[in-house]
Amino acid sequence: MILLGVFISSTSEVTIRNIPLKINEDIDLHILKIKLKDTIINLSKQNMCLLEGCYPEYSSLRADLTIKKEGTGFNDEKLWIYLYSSYGVISKPLIISDWTKDIYLSLRLTNEVQTALTHAFYGEVIKPTGVSIDIKVIPSIKLIWIGIMVLAFGITPSIIKSMVNLRKRKLHVN
Repeated sequence: MILLGVFISSTSEVTIRNIPLKINEDIDLHILKIKLKDTIINLSKQNMCLLEGCYPEYSSLRADLTIKKEGTGFNDEKLWIYLYSSYGVISKPLIISDWTKDIYLSLRLTNEVQTALTHAFYGEVIKPTGVSIDIKVIPSIKLIWIGIMVLAFGITPSIIKSMVNLRKRKLHVN
């Protein structure tokens, strides 16, 4: 079951890259309807001291989205991308799950987003008017978890039997 889940989910995975979103515009992707409500730039309150001096640990961009998944209502969600002064860029994915698939959304680093994140380190707020996202759809991911549960339930009687036999052997030795 685990191997079946891995095979199906990895071979039928779909990735849609570089989907442009502008503030207050809707986009319909059949599996999702997405609207970018706002973008907000934040600066870390912790500082990181390097040889050149002390800087904020990171600047971040939060994209406030309204998402409607097929067959459900609207949900307010947030996507984040971080620019760390010593590590670089990290985009935190948003995972939308149901029984048939997992949908991963993540922000892309565009020139506009890079400029906004970099200027935030210098105290200058440049608010992007749009962002780009990547979407990855992984179907049948639940088959992997079902396979793990079947494996665990199948192994449990064997483990219990060996523990009982081990206990009996210890009692006979004493």
